[in-house]
Amino acid sequence: MKDVAPGALTGCLALIGVVVGTYLGGRNSGRQRIRESQLESCQEMMQEYAVVYNWLARFAGGAKPEPIDWAPWNHALTVVSFVCEPKTVATAHALGEQIWRADQAVRQEGIGLEEWWLTRQPVEEARAAFIHAVRRQLNPKFREHVRTTCRPPQDDPMWKVKP
Repeated sequence: MKDVAPGALTGCLALIGVVVGTYLGGRNSGRQRIRESQLESCQEMMQEYAVVYNWLARFAGGAKPEPIDWAPWNHALTVVSFVCEPKTVATAHALGEQIWRADQAVRQEGIGLEEWWLTRQPVEEARAAFIHAVRRQLNPKFREHVRTTCRPPQDDPMWKVKP
């Protein structure tokens, strides 16, 4: 009987180790899947943002582009709402609000390129806020803001019209 006790104890400890290891591994795997779905949803939103933004810019430039299909943009925004943290969702909706405002400006007011520079500024600020929120959500170490556009500032000499 004394010989059985150490073997049984070793077996129980091994079984507990397997159960705990499986539990912890499953938790890590679950977190990784959630993080991947968050990243994918944010990437999709940025892809759809590019489509909408380019459409608005063409409209503001005086072109009469084909009507835009808003369904992909709305789908991307909804998916972000499903899988992301509340702060990230809030910045996504703030970006959506600025898109609405820019859309109304270019459609109703028929703005030109000069006004577009002013109209797009809140849109780009909301985009930058969204990018920073996503960075913080996916990796809390990303506290420092990074530049989110490569466009030179509006007061850069390159934007001056040369006669």
